Order: sequence, then C-alpha cells, then structure tokens
Amino acid sequence: MREACLEQAALSRADLRGTDLRRAVLRKADLSDADLTRADCSCAILNAANLSGATLSRAKFFKTNLLAANLTKATLYKTLLFEAQMVGADLVGATLIQAILTQANLSWANLTRANLSGAMLDQTNLRRANFSRANLKKASLKGADLRSADLYKVDLTEADLSDANLFDTNLHQAKLQGCIMPDGTIHPLDSRLGTFLRGYLRSLGGCPICPLNPKLGDFRTYAVSKSPSWEI
Repeated sequence: MREACLEQAALSRADLRGTDLRRAVLRKADLSDADLTRADCSCAILNAANLSGATLSRAKFFKTNLLAANLTKATLYKTLLFEAQMVGADLVGATLIQAILTQANLSWANLTRANLSGAMLDQTNLRRANFSRANLKKASLKGADLRSADLYKVDLTEADLSDANLFDTNLHQAKLQGCIMPDGTIHPLDSRLGTFLRGYLRSLGGCPICPLNPKLGDFRTYAVSKSPSWEI
C-alpha cells in the first residue's frame, strides 16, 4: 500500500499491522479503532484523519503530516513521531508512553490527560499546546518550545526541561519534584515552587512575584515591562 491514495477511505477497525504506508495519502480517512502496530507511515499524509482509539504502538510516523488529526484515546506506545507535523492535533487521553516526538510540531495540539511518561520531546514545538493534567513523568523536553503552553496540573516529576522556553507558560499546580529546570537546576523535592522559581524567574530578567493565597502555597509571576503575564 506504499504511496496508495486512500483519501477519505473507510478503514475503521482495519487490521493494518506492519503495513507499508509510506507516502500514502490518507487525508480525512477513517482509521478509528484500527490496528497499525509496527506500520510504517513515514511521510504519509494523514491530515484531518480520524485515528481515535487506534493502536499505533511501535509504528513509524517519520515526517508524517498529522495536521488536525483526531488521535483521542489512541495508543502510541514507543511510536516514532520524529519531525511529525501535528499542529492542532487532538490527543486527549492518548497514550504516548516512551514515544519519540523529537523535533515534531505539536503547536496548538490538545494533549489533555495524555500519558507521555518517558516520552522524548527534545526540541519539539509545543507552543500553545494544552497539556492540562497530562502525565510527563521522566519525559525529556530539552530545548522544547513551550511558550504560552498550558501545563495546568501537569506531572513533570523527574522530567528534563533543560534549555526549554517557558515564556508565558502556565505551570499552575504543576508537579515539578526532581524536574530539571531550563537553567539546569533540579527542582527541590517539595510541593511548593516558591523559593526555587523566585530565583529562576529573577535570573530571566527580574520578574517580580506576587503571592496568592498563602494557604495554597501558590503564587503568580508577572513579567516586567510589556511582557504578558504567566501563571504558576
């Protein structure tokens, strides 16, 4: 099926395990609940395709076009998504444990409650992506672009954010225990961000800090001058 034209094809629940779909055109195809375990979809066109509930474990999506694709509750265990184009993709509740998303473009993607524990997101474009309540334990986000991303209640325990861009990122109630921060400092193993992030944010340019409800142990940071505010 290499280079096949399957635009808008009805392939729901199809058994495509190990199938060669390199450079295939599957635009707007229905692949919901399909099994593509170990399939090779490198350089394929799957924009706006329906892959909800699909099994994509250990499949290859190298440089694949997945713009605005529906991947809700899909299983992508150890899936290769290197340089995949996933702008605006819907990955709500998806499983991406140990997936490789290095240099992929996930800007504006919705990863609410997704499981990305142990995933590789080095140098990935995550601008304005929604990671609310996602699991990013031990994930690698070295050099990732997280500007204006929503990481509300995300679990970043022992994750690596070395050289990541966190400008205007929402980290409110995020779990950062043992997380390597952009400056290389390891976050202390306690539940409050205060002392550590005060020093870190000031090193970026002297951002003043305004405490919120002291009972919650939270605080809000505001960038100086004309920069937009961001919440922690």
